[in-house]
Amino acid sequence: MLLRRVMENVNDQNWFAVALDFGIVVGGILLAFQLQTWGEERATATRAEQSLVQLYQESEEILDDWTSAIDLYDRSIEIQDRVVAALFSGDRSGVNDEELERALSGITHYLTISPPRRTYDELRSAGLLREIDAPEALGKVSEYYEQLEFIQGQIVFFRPDSTDQLGLRYGRGMNRHYDATNMTRRRIEIDFDALAADPLYLDTVSDMLRNLIVFQFYRRGTMQIAAEMCTALAEAVGETCEAYATYEEVRELPEWQTRDVPPRQDRE
Repeated sequence: MLLRRVMENVNDQNWFAVALDFGIVVGGILLAFQLQTWGEERATATRAEQSLVQLYQESEEILDDWTSAIDLYDRSIEIQDRVVAALFSGDRSGVNDEELERALSGITHYLTISPPRRTYDELRSAGLLREIDAPEALGKVSEYYEQLEFIQGQIVFFRPDSTDQLGLRYGRGMNRHYDATNMTRRRIEIDFDALAADPLYLDTVSDMLRNLIVFQFYRRGTMQIAAEMCTALAEAVGETCEAYATYEEVRELPEWQTRDVPPRQDRE
């Protein structure tokens, strides 16, 4: 209809009408393009807001996972510390059989670090992180995942090699037996006095304890960054990081780790 009218105006040499019709066509095209652009921008903004909320929700799960792990390892290492101290002193009066077995059989264990990250991986693979306009929060997200990659890579260096493990598991005083009354079919008999009198075993087990404590510092550092990420994401979406309260309960070093350590002379 419009095209036929334009042709008629051209034939009649009604150039004003032709210009007017042309303006209507161009204006309509520009308006349609602008409406499409506005729609795409609005969809992008909505999608970015949803992505940010999802990251925040996952950060709560991440921080909960880290605080649970820190608390678990704190309690486990505390027992191992008491057992190793007992071995070096030769006095096991403060350590029962269960604690002795748990401490010595688990002193070489470094479990895989795998906190929740499905949302982050999906958003990154889909390119949706680039749509989020929250630079401070995204900076904390990047910092956390860089630290997570670092600590996951460190496990390889902290896990004892086969020689150390053999020395700890099958040294004098660590005897394993088949036990049909046990669900795992294994029973460990530990000769405390034999282990306490074995210099090589004491040297190795003290190194293993040291490594566990050092790696726990790595875990604490990663947990702190996870807490900062959760706080930044929560602020970006107008919420509060609820997992932070639990984080504050475990953020400080446990009392057993600091009670016998005198202050450094170069620090006030």
